Amino acid sequence: MSQHTSPAPRAPLPHPVTLSAFWFGNAFHWLVLLLIAMPAGVVQFVGEGGAKGTYLGLLTAVGPGGTGSPSHRGSAE
Repeated sequence: MSQHTSPAPRAPLPHPVTLSAFWFGNAFHWLVLLLIAMPAGVVQFVGEGGAKGTYLGLLTAVGPGGTGSPSHRGSAE
């Protein structure tokens, strides 16, 4: 006696407008972080001195995750 199984139902594809809204929101989020929030945080941390550009470049290269909490890093196990 053979048992006929049907494939699992596939999730519906999102509408293109939904994807566009997601990507617009994601791009806007990073625009605000990189152009407004990070420079303001660097100025608040190191002041208006000549090292502001150096620290902003370093933070951009390393990324905010490199300076975040240990829970965002890989486990040592």
